[in-house]
Amino acid sequence: MESADLQWKRMPLSECFPIIRIRKAGEKGEQAEADAEAQISEDDVHEAVIRLEEKEWRLSSVHTVRGIFVNGERVFDSRTLRKMDVICAGDTLFFFNGEALFYSHTVLRGNNLSIHIEERSVKSFFKKHILLQDINLTIEPGNMVLILGGSGAGKTTFVNAVTGYEKAKAQILQSGVDVYENYDVLKHSIGFVPQQDLLREDDTVKMTLENAAEMRLSKKYSGEERNVRVQTVLEMFGLSVQQNELVRKLSGGQRKRLSICVEFISDPKLFFLDEPDSGLDGVMARDLMENLREIANENKIVLVITHTPDRVIDLFDQVIVLAKGTQDHIGHLAFFGAVEEARKFFSKETMEEIVLAVNGTNEGGEGRADEFIEKFKAINPEERGNV
Repeated sequence: MESADLQWKRMPLSECFPIIRIRKAGEKGEQAEADAEAQISEDDVHEAVIRLEEKEWRLSSVHTVRGIFVNGERVFDSRTLRKMDVICAGDTLFFFNGEALFYSHTVLRGNNLSIHIEERSVKSFFKKHILLQDINLTIEPGNMVLILGGSGAGKTTFVNAVTGYEKAKAQILQSGVDVYENYDVLKHSIGFVPQQDLLREDDTVKMTLENAAEMRLSKKYSGEERNVRVQTVLEMFGLSVQQNELVRKLSGGQRKRLSICVEFISDPKLFFLDEPDSGLDGVMARDLMENLREIANENKIVLVITHTPDRVIDLFDQVIVLAKGTQDHIGHLAFFGAVEEARKFFSKETMEEIVLAVNGTNEGGEGRADEFIEKFKAINPEERGNV
């Protein structure tokens, strides 16, 4: 499956052009280009330079605030390039194969997420059980998306498949780049906060984030740069005052925030959260969700599973509804689109009523999953997400 948005360019590497510069071709954050030149003047606006030195190509990071990354690690000075290295400059990826540099303006522009899951299955006693089937949707950056579905509909399975944690028979594209095929590179831009935290009780809040920064940020970040990132995230999630407290002394809401901080320390572009508001009262839940809304507003994609969505539904842009078919017992896509359109599609006022509509009668629901699965299938694929 190919993305029509990808227009790859190839630049041969040759001793005739021993210097390649990667420069901005538009405003900051739009795109980058590679130019071959015999020399580079001090007035050139460029972000990185690739030079042929003693028969090896070396990349140097220059004049850039947003950073140049190779295989997910930031380059602060220079490094020798190896075959199959992936260079990230702003919103563009460059692939180095030793003989040429391949790049596309649209590789990372937009930060959209395309999900095409043919099926996700497991085997037990030599029998295959299909958990999810035929789920196709695209999410644009800047959206905060609610994931709805009753018990057994496949919400967590869906998230695990999209993040690459449990691969499915699928193609998951982050801005046109296959997540499964390029997982080692793209995993740095995907964050996942599970329902149960893995925090160490006797560490302080600051120590917890310092450890996360050491593991998740490039080793080439200086201690000072890591500390700046730690303090920025602590302030963003309102934990600056508690940074010297032990984890075991935190309230439930503060623990939730710290768990989110651990994943957010690497500044992921895709952020998945499984019941981040579980156990929180209405005020704390809303405060936490407003933080997530702010993250989405930074041109990122935030997907949230929650069992109490109506108290914060105004913060969400779109809804994914997964439903377990009553005949095949497989999780299917029953709806994807704007919150208000979901109400119209299901003829329900609340998200909790929508869940009851697709839940089985044995779970206290209306047992109408098949009806809505087929109804959504009938919608033109090009209009899905806009219904």
